[in-house]
Amino acid sequence: MTSIGDSAFDGCSKLTSITIPNSVTSIGSSAFCNCTSLTSVTIPNSVTTIGGSAFDGCSKLVYKVKENLKYLGNSENPYLYLVGVISTSITEANIDNNCRFIGSCAFYGCSGLTSVTIPNSVTSIGGYAFRDCSGLTSIMVPYSVTSIGYGAFEGCTWLDKIYYKGSESEWGTISIDFYNEKLKNATRYYYSAEKLTASGNYWHYNENGEIEEW
Repeated sequence: MTSIGDSAFDGCSKLTSITIPNSVTSIGSSAFCNCTSLTSVTIPNSVTTIGGSAFDGCSKLVYKVKENLKYLGNSENPYLYLVGVISTSITEANIDNNCRFIGSCAFYGCSGLTSVTIPNSVTSIGGYAFRDCSGLTSIMVPYSVTSIGYGAFEGCTWLDKIYYKGSESEWGTISIDFYNEKLKNATRYYYSAEKLTASGNYWHYNENGEIEEW
């Protein structure tokens, strides 16, 4: 088996645990939605895509918690999939460096969130992941990201700067779903270790490791 389809176990209220085999590469949307007795799940490193709302309604699921963030994964990487936050009152988020997926609605409604660090390990940002994070004014997107889901940045009222850790042509290869106007209309800065004479917006890390515009 290589994939778990959309809504495959949706509503299986007596399912208590599941181990997904290493052959699986994709988990569909709402795959385990409303599995209200599910307490544990093992997601292998082989998984490359996880659909939206995959674990919504799993009220008894036990997560790995780190710095106010909830994750699912496996014994080797318990921080594979960022599910969400413990409290929407957070003001900053430091996502674990081993995280590969930011789940749908992960930071939905975190209006006080002003700072988020997305590590180079992240490959996808789920739908509505940062919806209504009205406190965000800028965000750094690593080159590892290949897809940004539906409405991921909808309602980010003051988001006006995107620092992309890659080139303009590389940005063009990212799959960006609908309702991400704030992301698309924000001023983009592309990474360059050296100051360029060519026209355009560029950024680099200064001596303190902070983002700085050229």
